[in-house]
Amino acid sequence: MRIALLNPAPESAHPLGVSGEPMGILALASVLRAEGHEVALRDLGLLLPDQRAAALETVLEGAALAGISLTGGAQVAAMTDIVAAIDRVCPDAFVLAGGALPTFAAEALLRQIPRVDCVLRGEAEEALPELIRHIEAGTDWRAVKGVTCLVEGQARSQPLPRMVPDLDSLPFPARDLLPDLDAVGLQPTLITSRGCWAKCTFCTSQVFPRLAEGSLWRGQSAKYVLAELDALWSDHGVSKFRILDDNFVGPGTRGQRRAREICEGIETRGARGYRFFAAMRAEVINDDIMARLLGAGMDRICIGMETWSPSQLRRLGKNSPIEVNHRALDVLMRHRPETINLGCILFDPDTTPEELIANIELIAQYGDLYQISQLTSRLDVLPGTPAERDLQARGRLKGAWDGYRYDFSDARVGWAFDLLTGALADIAKLEQYCRKIDAETPVPRDSAAELGGALHRFAIDFFREVIGVCDALLPDESAAWRDEADRLQTRAKAMRDQTIGRLALIEMAATSAATTVAR
Repeated sequence: MRIALLNPAPESAHPLGVSGEPMGILALASVLRAEGHEVALRDLGLLLPDQRAAALETVLEGAALAGISLTGGAQVAAMTDIVAAIDRVCPDAFVLAGGALPTFAAEALLRQIPRVDCVLRGEAEEALPELIRHIEAGTDWRAVKGVTCLVEGQARSQPLPRMVPDLDSLPFPARDLLPDLDAVGLQPTLITSRGCWAKCTFCTSQVFPRLAEGSLWRGQSAKYVLAELDALWSDHGVSKFRILDDNFVGPGTRGQRRAREICEGIETRGARGYRFFAAMRAEVINDDIMARLLGAGMDRICIGMETWSPSQLRRLGKNSPIEVNHRALDVLMRHRPETINLGCILFDPDTTPEELIANIELIAQYGDLYQISQLTSRLDVLPGTPAERDLQARGRLKGAWDGYRYDFSDARVGWAFDLLTGALADIAKLEQYCRKIDAETPVPRDSAAELGGALHRFAIDFFREVIGVCDALLPDESAAWRDEADRLQTRAKAMRDQTIGRLALIEMAATSAATTVAR
């Protein structure tokens, strides 16, 4: 069978709506090829908007089945164009959707997009080949595990398929179906484990393994991971990559041992100059594992701190004392990877001004580990999560499954969030510009660092002032809120304009100096 696998482009301010390789459908493409199927694949986020229509026509030509991967609500808007192209190019094709979002919003998706024949929920490496065999044989595919479909207007769902017990049994992702990632500024991705043992209320990664048969966390063996790295090196010369596991260092001694073995294997391949990113939970961080990761070439790390407020940690289901975050940060500061990203959720539906004040003081203490954009980080409510169930039960959710919204319990927090989001947007962009300046940019590094530091200090002080104002005002003082908002926005605009002016002067001076040297 000819099969077309599609990753819709998310709505994005960037012309390329990219976030990374579509690892889910790349893994499925390899499995389907091993079954003897002809697979075409397009990640529409890797294409410019005016290139996507032609790419859809090409990939769908002759397809008997079109599979669409949806990982987030930002991709749903693109489904209109995809369905129209299917009806135009291969109107008889069987259409299915899969991924994290459809798994937890299957019926809603089927009712909103009736051209989709079924949703395949959960891990599909075993279920999808079985579904295709039924379609080819003309037998009842509705009984396949993981299938949700509408039968006479009623949703019918089968139990989730078991999770793949041995990840080493899967072939490597079919990366040859993608264009050159360097052309769009991406590094190759590895997924070396699946699942999560934690119980964060906002995350689907911990929900998946609790609904299906299998372990909460499964990791590929070190041997398998190193073999995939060898293949990336020999086939593509890849030495820089991202490990996008939710938890690269798994639970307990087993998880630590696997991470050490992978690091040791990478170190033996040291001549390749490996550099990579990894994410993990704060509780697995210790001096030994950090030294091994850095020795293997990890230069970027992300830790899901989320908040420095104990009450907010409990509300988010982090279930670890605040001391765990402090210990992890102490280790990171001793070893100091080149880039440290700290996961951050300052605003959730029940955030209080007191929690915001506690957070900003710790954020100020850790300085440039936080970016200005994180000061307006807000909890996204995803289908299937405990957060969704809780807010639905309390009548707090607005909108639909592909983009929930909510109001804050405390109107003062809502006022502060809206003000900070608008006032700091341009300040955050300017800070990003200063952070990313490299040797080819006409702004000297020292000048950029000085400006970035000034912006960061301004944003911290501005945040403090906004929260102080909102904490002092009563919820019904709308006129006072408007007056304060106007004053604070004027202050932020002045800082923005001043910074832009300084950047322009520095660029002019740098360009003039370069011209003089050239003469």
